Amino acid sequence: MNNQQEDSEIRVASYLVVMRCNPSSSLLAVQKQLGQEQDKEYKTFVVQHLKNILHRREPGYQQRLVS
Repeated sequence: MNNQQEDSEIRVASYLVVMRCNPSSSLLAVQKQLGQEQDKEYKTFVVQHLKNILHRREPGYQQRLVS
């Protein structure tokens, strides 16, 4: 996920695994990484994924991420 030399598809897959396993502790690391991200495809995917999480209507979904 953090290796900017790696292929975008591999980075996206590792990001999804990290977010699925421990999203609350990963959010800060992802936020820091996005500020320095050069790969537009990866950055766009991550930002859109986070926006989708924020807009989910499932009760308590966002709260589970930050708990």
